[in-house]
Amino acid sequence: MADSLVTTGPYQPHVLDCGRVEASGASLVIAPGSPDFDSRAWRLVRILDGAARCRTDMIDLPCREGDVLLLHPGTRGDFHLAAGARCLQAFFDVIHRERELSGERRRSRLGDDTIQPGSDRVWGLPLPTRIDGHARDTAGLLLVRLSSTYWRDALSHYFADVELATWLADLVAQVAGRDRLHLSPTGRDPVGGSLELAASALSHRLYAEDLARASGLGRSTYFRRFHEVTGSGPATHLRHMRLQRACELLRDPAHSVAQVGRIVGYRSAAAFSRAFARRYGCSPGRWRRGDGRADDC
Repeated sequence: MADSLVTTGPYQPHVLDCGRVEASGASLVIAPGSPDFDSRAWRLVRILDGAARCRTDMIDLPCREGDVLLLHPGTRGDFHLAAGARCLQAFFDVIHRERELSGERRRSRLGDDTIQPGSDRVWGLPLPTRIDGHARDTAGLLLVRLSSTYWRDALSHYFADVELATWLADLVAQVAGRDRLHLSPTGRDPVGGSLELAASALSHRLYAEDLARASGLGRSTYFRRFHEVTGSGPATHLRHMRLQRACELLRDPAHSVAQVGRIVGYRSAAAFSRAFARRYGCSPGRWRRGDGRADDC
């Protein structure tokens, strides 16, 4: 580790691009030449829904919902998303290079043949392709946060780099068997930070356990503090946040009921309608027509 680049000035992680990829109608192949592929940079991927398969010159990994992969620079191969599958991904560098803004994406000015160094050279130890344990949980939260906030402004880019560096340090510590760090959405109150995360990422179907992990607190401690702050449990509060946001969206006729359900994190229009009716006593469609609007919506 003493001779690794992480201890020198060039080590400076940068998020280059991030977002969600969907195979809406048919299967999707992300391969060299496609707009969602960049083999020169590091790539972090989390499967949101459905199945996928990662085939490279080194591995052939079937993937399912919740799996997290770290694809190393120079990886050659294809990433197959089955029909209906979705993933979140982020491309990043770990060694500082001069960059320029191009639209909403930060791209390197270096040539196409410039590839970032591998993990042995950067951290002095090999990093796995399939990420497990605590680093898998925090990678999922990191990708949700990046895809929800990265595009806002230059300051958001800076915070994205900071959170990426924290996650990488956590992963390296996990692989090396050291005490891990805690990836928290903000440096402030853990409950308040987790609520900010939930509000910015309703469409990603976060669960109470996800918020507890993001806070850096133990599950029981987080649940107790959450109840002290909000008067309810995390799962109940998340559900209320989703449905209150749904009421706001239903006022806009441009969104169908099914679209509103997806935006606030429900898998199907039926599941959304059931949850809405339990909360407000009528269906979303009836609420929209003005037949059963509740006072708290």
